Amino acid sequence: MKAGFVLPWADPRTQLRQAVAAEDAGWDAVFIWESAYHPDSWCQLAAMAGATSSIALGTMLTPLPWRRPWELAAQAATVDQLSGGRVILTVGLGAVETGRAVASDPLDRRTRAELLDEGPIRTPTARCPS
Repeated sequence: MKAGFVLPWADPRTQLRQAVAAEDAGWDAVFIWESAYHPDSWCQLAAMAGATSSIALGTMLTPLPWRRPWELAAQAATVDQLSGGRVILTVGLGAVETGRAVASDPLDRRTRAELLDEGPIRTPTARCPS
């Protein structure tokens, strides 16, 4: 059985130290929150990839309906390459109650679910060099 750890929200340097400590303690994975008004989670995961060697890395959930799928694909692929294949990509609808949505973002669940379903279709197919 593998065990992951959800890092509590903190500034990027603290979370970086927490990821290293989690790896040193034997955890198999760490997950961070993706929030609209805090440091970029994928930049943070890239830093963690460089500071660790074996622990899997990911977000608790990346709200695909509010992201450009091709940009998320590029971010996740970059971190995956930096980490040697340790990324866990979890996508979902996201929560509107967090204040993440802006005026142009869809708020109703049905529309967000349709965008979530479209995500793989809208994402250009690209293969990362191995």
